[in-house]
Amino acid sequence: MVYNFVTKVMIRCGFIVFWIGIIALFIYLSPAARLIFKSGRVITVATWPDYIDEDSIREFEKNTGIKVYINFYENNEELLSKLELTKSQGYDLVIPTDSSTRILIEKGMLKKLDKSKLNFWHELDSRLLGHYFDPKNEYSIPYYWDIMGIGYDKTAFMQPPSDGWGLLFDKNVTPGHVGMTDDPREVILSAAQYLFGKVTDLNSEELEQIKKLLLEQKQWVESYSDLRGEFLLYSKTSAVAMIPSFQVWAGIKSGQFKNLGFLVPKKAFMLIDNIVIPKAGSNTDLVYEFINFLYQKDVLRINADLQGFLPTRKDLMLERDTSYISGIENLSKLKDFKQFSFFDSSISLKDLNRIWLAVKAA
Repeated sequence: MVYNFVTKVMIRCGFIVFWIGIIALFIYLSPAARLIFKSGRVITVATWPDYIDEDSIREFEKNTGIKVYINFYENNEELLSKLELTKSQGYDLVIPTDSSTRILIEKGMLKKLDKSKLNFWHELDSRLLGHYFDPKNEYSIPYYWDIMGIGYDKTAFMQPPSDGWGLLFDKNVTPGHVGMTDDPREVILSAAQYLFGKVTDLNSEELEQIKKLLLEQKQWVESYSDLRGEFLLYSKTSAVAMIPSFQVWAGIKSGQFKNLGFLVPKKAFMLIDNIVIPKAGSNTDLVYEFINFLYQKDVLRINADLQGFLPTRKDLMLERDTSYISGIENLSKLKDFKQFSFFDSSISLKDLNRIWLAVKAA
């Protein structure tokens, strides 16, 4: 019995020594690992899936010894819930869309930026600065942006369409079934643009007209989906779909969806995803080091191409091929973006839910 006991102890000690040796070898062989274990140089980033190239992250970790943990979320609502539940503790950097950026600022959950620590600010496209959610950009840095418009199958049209939002909402214009996003705010406000050319100061009568239009439109809606809309077009299920431009760009670049086009209707919507720093986050100096890395020209290009988003550096925007976009002149030559709207409205959450539930229940 004593022999068995001693044997078990020796085996367990052997396992412990073995794993200690493995860890020690890892630390010895890896300069980055030595820095991480020695100094606790770690940051946690909350972002969308596939938003930051993994090879870029590994390059940053190797060069700086800063470990980057990525936490994913699927939509802005999930991000806001996570930050409110944890009081933003445990997150050093997050990337919300413009409307959620405004909410985080209003709730006092973000740190003000120290722009003296940002070495790229002069490279940013000034047209993306000073918008409603952060007029002085005290808290946010535009990371990527995009246009929400209408993707279309070129084979369904003799020439590029020019009917704007009517392609989605006018049964006399639409070429067949259409695809819509599954976001109530996006669907309802695009209907408001079509009917009234505005998304703010909508009265109760106008809201009822929006609901009536969406109930009628549902007859020719193929699907309400947050999945990539270019597949609806490629499969010929729909000839047009309400989608962001990056989905068309990515489809064309893949070589699988060469017959896709993208129309920017009058008063189209733009979206800006921003880098912000939660107030409860730690390791702020490490975060600034990571931010400066992300905005290096080559790194930002790689990450923009990863999904097809429009870049926020002036030089990269000048390089970007936007020939697939119709309904607007060259984006890089526009003086400003005042012709675009945001998905920001005075419509109450109660009214949004009321209209959306009526549409989905019909």
